Amino acid sequence: MKHEPVKVAAIFDPAGVRPVWFARGARKYAVEQTTYTWQDRQGAETRLHFTITSGGELFELTYHTAGQRWTLAAIEG
Repeated sequence: MKHEPVKVAAIFDPAGVRPVWFARGARKYAVEQTTYTWQDRQGAETRLHFTITSGGELFELTYHTAGQRWTLAAIEG
């Protein structure tokens, strides 16, 4: 799957970033659990990755720090 732009509500605090929900098309998904997080770099940009569960499905959300944008990178379910 190519990185698909999505809208995400997230909490940014000193402990880090925590996605709360994301919207894909007309559907809104509540983040039930964050199962894994990691970061990498693409050129000069740091990307934050979150594997989350919602409705029995597993998703990978990516926060692109340089553009302050979110994408959906993968879906399993």
